[in-house]
Amino acid sequence: MSGQKRNYIGLTGGIGAGKSTVAARFALLGAAVIDADAISRRALEPDGCCYAGVVQLFGPGVLGPDGRIDRGRVASFVFSDAALRERLNALVHPAVQREMLARADEAGERRLVVFDVPLLFESGWQSLMYRTVLVVAGEDTRVARVCRRDGCTPAAAAACIRAQMPHQDKVALADHVLENDGTPEALYPQVDALYARLCAEAGL
Repeated sequence: MSGQKRNYIGLTGGIGAGKSTVAARFALLGAAVIDADAISRRALEPDGCCYAGVVQLFGPGVLGPDGRIDRGRVASFVFSDAALRERLNALVHPAVQREMLARADEAGERRLVVFDVPLLFESGWQSLMYRTVLVVAGEDTRVARVCRRDGCTPAAAAACIRAQMPHQDKVALADHVLENDGTPEALYPQVDALYARLCAEAGL
């Protein structure tokens, strides 16, 4: 897989797999980690670049009392409506991508730049990356983590997992796969070794 620059790394993983743990470890090791979720949240703020478009798409019913977009309401609308989800993604994804690439340019070429993107493969962003990293874990492990984090039922957690791109499809697209069914301490050596390998490939 060829990308724009050899230091551009795409990081992804399904809900509960542990992608955020890997992102934090990469940052600790010295990578510039750019979080797509954080940028998309900023884009939906009242002064954000996507605010007006999202309100127009969904109507004022997605606004909370403070005038901010209620991301939970938006998620509930698009969860079972693929066409509406595609329209939302077509609005938000290009703006987020532009901001992420601008931040990557600011980070420079002398360090690894990790793009933390939950929908990396679904959005086709892997074409921008030199290498892609997928974090995986078994469904039982993921359900337990989501329940702990969100306080939801196992059935709700499983429904969220199954609504995402199938695990095996992501594995087929990824350059590197990190298995994370255990503790963070068991995961870190995998991340450290991969970081060293990616830096070597990028000539860093």
